[in-house]
Amino acid sequence: MHAWIRHIDAARTAYLVYLAVIGLAGCKPSTHHMESRPAIVSAFDTVWQVINLERFTESTKATIDSIVSQYKPLTKPEQLSYYELLHWYYTTFRLGDYESANEVANRALALFADPEFKQGNLDNYVSWMLYKGDALVRLNRLNEAYIYYYRVKSEFEDEWNARELSQFAARLGRVRYQQHNYHDAIQYYQEAFALIKRHLETEPLESNYYYEVTEPQGLLNGIAWYYELLGRSDSAAVYYERALEFIDRESKRFSTHEKATAIAKAVIYGNLGGLHNKLGHYDTAEYYLTRSIVVNTQPGYDQRDLQTAQIKLADTYLHMERYDQARQLLSDSRKGLDTLYSVEYEIRWRQTNWKLIEKQGTIDQAYDALLAYHSLKDSIDARDRNMFNTDFRKEFEKEEQQLAYVNLAFKNKLNFLAFVMSFVGLLFVLAIVYLVFANWKRSKRHIRRLNQLTDRINQRNGKLQLALLALQDSQQENTKLIAMVAHDLRTPLSNIQMALTPLTSASDVAMPAEHVQFLKIIKQSNDEALKLIGELLHSFEVKTPGDAADDIDLDAMLRDCVEFMQLRATQKEQSLIFEGAPAVVRGSREKIWRVVSNLIDNAIKFTPHEGEITVRLRQAEKEVVIEVHDNGIGIPPESKQGLFDIDKVPGRRGTDGEPSTGLGLAIVKQIVSAHKGRIHFESAPNAGTTFFVHLPH
Repeated sequence: MHAWIRHIDAARTAYLVYLAVIGLAGCKPSTHHMESRPAIVSAFDTVWQVINLERFTESTKATIDSIVSQYKPLTKPEQLSYYELLHWYYTTFRLGDYESANEVANRALALFADPEFKQGNLDNYVSWMLYKGDALVRLNRLNEAYIYYYRVKSEFEDEWNARELSQFAARLGRVRYQQHNYHDAIQYYQEAFALIKRHLETEPLESNYYYEVTEPQGLLNGIAWYYELLGRSDSAAVYYERALEFIDRESKRFSTHEKATAIAKAVIYGNLGGLHNKLGHYDTAEYYLTRSIVVNTQPGYDQRDLQTAQIKLADTYLHMERYDQARQLLSDSRKGLDTLYSVEYEIRWRQTNWKLIEKQGTIDQAYDALLAYHSLKDSIDARDRNMFNTDFRKEFEKEEQQLAYVNLAFKNKLNFLAFVMSFVGLLFVLAIVYLVFANWKRSKRHIRRLNQLTDRINQRNGKLQLALLALQDSQQENTKLIAMVAHDLRTPLSNIQMALTPLTSASDVAMPAEHVQFLKIIKQSNDEALKLIGELLHSFEVKTPGDAADDIDLDAMLRDCVEFMQLRATQKEQSLIFEGAPAVVRGSREKIWRVVSNLIDNAIKFTPHEGEITVRLRQAEKEVVIEVHDNGIGIPPESKQGLFDIDKVPGRRGTDGEPSTGLGLAIVKQIVSAHKGRIHFESAPNAGTTFFVHLPH
């Protein structure tokens, strides 16, 4: 929570109000859906600074009213700022025009009917609720004031700091004072002083005269005044002296507040004078009252306190039989009352005037003055009679008890609902238990049947496993048979190849061209048959590196392989490039050579003349990567699926019609997998192909 009373600082004159606004008036924007405009903010800030300098006059008020009228309609924040200024004007500058202050509070509170605006301005809402209660207390409408005080207390008390609690306690003390319950008023004010003192010690504010001087000394002065009303003069004198000492000590830090300090001390002088007058110390009373009057006679000082000091000093002069001086003081205070009326001071004036007339006038005049005094006093007493029976603390306790009763009734209702829900829940639990039991019995029957089915399935599974083992044995036999046949076929085919070699290479043997062509066809077919048989035999080899594994210098091996394949690439006028890096893997050198040579052979086969093939070797985090890239004809989409499967070989021809069995990539995949590696590729029709072989370090 922020402070409930405006923090005033800095300094300017009333003339600056007009200049501050005129400087910004040329850029006056629309007021709809906006916050405070710079011109309005500047004007209000300047007025508060003028107030701080104690230079505020009625002309200042007229100036700000004129400025506000130029900027209507005001936004809600601007209205709040204006109402805050009016509240100070009526309660402080006009010395207690609480009817007007009450109307201003009504207008301010109307702004908070908008829930969104209220939520965003809770501090201001609390301030205006309390301002409203304060005005009603001053107007002796305590039952209404109680409503506003209680609503704020019940909703926001837990969020208040010690200073805000102090201000609220002081408000209740003021109420008890107006009810003439001075004992309770003293307790409230002592509590308020202790709270504000604790707040200043534990949570020091920025230098602020009101919070650090005016408010605490006002509480001490109030305690003294209430002790005086209780007839405890000694306690009253002690607290009046404490208030003066406090002002003298704390005001030294605020050199720009000499006027406020002088007015505060003048109020205490007047109260001390009144106390000594009651005690019969008339010379001392005259001393203090005269000092008070000298201060407040100055223009712009506290005219309200001047009235009461004049009336008190007039009463002192009556006791001293200085009637002319008493009459003059009553005449002066009468002029002030006619200008700035107060019922309380009017009653004091009539009482003192009656005493003066009684001592110097006729009996009829004295009787008329006494009637005037008692008629006003009795009417005020009658008005305030009901007010004396209201104790806000008890009312707060009563409201809290009522709220506790409502909460208890609501809690009982909740308990009954909880009981009903628990009973219904118990019924549900019982129903669930019954269903669980019924399902359990049904499940037992199902489990029994499932066990029987499981046994039957296990029996069939056993038979299937036996059949599978037999099938695997058959497969192994078939594999051995095919391997034997392939091996046996390779021998005669090799013999045929050796026999054909001298026939096809001999240039001195005369042979018809037709026979030469037949020999070439026979040799080509024999070579393809030998190659196919070799690949078949290799596919039946063991699929792990085995005991022959050793450390392979991949960079050197790939460089040799590329150099070896260079002749084939040259035949198609292709560029075969190697980009290497140091790398060592463990495995079969022969099989890794077969992988790389097979991939390069395919790249040459499916890349047109003058194409480019690149073999790269690079290190990764936990593996080495071999890349074989070409810019050939690529792999058709329909051939990509199952490219490495031995039973789905595409078998398409190269760019020069080179034959292809399709077994090469299947064998490559087996070798790579046996080395715990992986292979994949990227390709697009007529955009080349890249194979990636990943082998662990």
